[in-house]
Amino acid sequence: MTGTQIAYYFLCQRKLWLFLRNIDMEQNSDTVALGKFISESTYEREKHEIHISDDEDEIVLDFYDDKTKTIHEVKKSDKM
Repeated sequence: MTGTQIAYYFLCQRKLWLFLRNIDMEQNSDTVALGKFISESTYEREKHEIHISDDEDEIVLDFYDDKTKTIHEVKKSDKM
């Protein structure tokens, strides 16, 4: 067992599971680049990428409208 495995266990057990199976998150595709661009350019004046976590998981809200109490999820397509 390595220090990285121990850190991933306490940080995120899903991340440890992926690490042990040599599964990495894709970082260099056009789709990832487009997603990063959309995230950085959408709702620039608003509070976005709100991180909510507990001991096991973390979720990220793309944007929360406090006036209407609405959570917005930004996607590159309107398919759902």
